[in-house]
Amino acid sequence: MPYSRHFRRSTMVATTLLVTAFPAGPVLADSAKQEIDALNAQWVAAFKAKNFATIESLMAPDSLLLVPGNPPIQGAEAVVET
Repeated sequence: MPYSRHFRRSTMVATTLLVTAFPAGPVLADSAKQEIDALNAQWVAAFKAKNFATIESLMAPDSLLLVPGNPPIQGAEAVVET
């Protein structure tokens, strides 16, 4: 049984709204990825320079460092002291 004209039109409108309502999704994802990459680069540079103040500033206060074969280290300050 073919769909009614009203149903086809409603489906087309709904699809169009979905496609046009979220065009920024990939753009926002790219922006977030760029921000994460920049923060990772800062962290690596600080680590190589042994700049522990910068490393601590990039970490959340409740950070958790997991090193294989060792107990977890919790807290940005504790991570930097290690």
